Amino acid sequence: MSARASGFGIRSSLPLAGLALLTTAGCATALPHPTAPIAAPAEPRVVQIAASATLHVAPDRACVELTFSELAPRLVDAHAEVERRHAAFLEALGALDGALEIESGSTLYAPEHTHRGGERVSLGYRASRSLTVRTADRAQVPEIIGRAGDGLHAVQVTHYREDLSQFRSELRALAVGAARDKAAQLAAGFGDEIARVLSVTEGGARAQGRGYFATDNVVASAGEDASEGPPPPGAIALQLTLTVTFELRE
Repeated sequence: MSARASGFGIRSSLPLAGLALLTTAGCATALPHPTAPIAAPAEPRVVQIAASATLHVAPDRACVELTFSELAPRLVDAHAEVERRHAAFLEALGALDGALEIESGSTLYAPEHTHRGGERVSLGYRASRSLTVRTADRAQVPEIIGRAGDGLHAVQVTHYREDLSQFRSELRALAVGAARDKAAQLAAGFGDEIARVLSVTEGGARAQGRGYFATDNVVASAGEDASEGPPPPGAIALQLTLTVTFELRE
């Protein structure tokens, strides 16, 4: 039994010796030389600006909203009077020249009260009915209102443009020109020049029907023969804003 054990020990020692030689040879392998670090690319020098453009557009349509109202002790009487005035107005509109778009609303009802001597007193019932008249002839607005008669309770007139999308390209071109001019002027003030565009963000175009806003960096256009100054009364101001990042020339 001892001879077999000794033989087993001899056979086992041979692979261990070979493993030791392989391990020693592996440790003797030369390490690679360190390499120089790669320099990170330089950040581009940029100028970022926000510019807006305004285009004044003349309205081409008018919308007249009229409300007829009547107060009576009985609701049925108030309703009948409002319907009579509404029908008479529609008949009067039929005599006007030109195409009118008429939309009639529903009749609304509400009780009305007042206070006398600390007590709540009923005044009756009010019936109201509204309708909208649209016309392409804005000069007809006074005539439309005048045909409402004595039963007119409230009126509101809005002048608007039916299709504003046709001016989007012109408005965007104005905004692009304003952005480039402003960026070039700012860069030149510091002895630089603008190069390529890195990013562009467009703000939503919006329309302003009333008022005039003289904001910074606004390019306005009111027509080839128009003089400088505020837009004409009733003009619709279309505005568009761009945020642009320009790279500065090296």
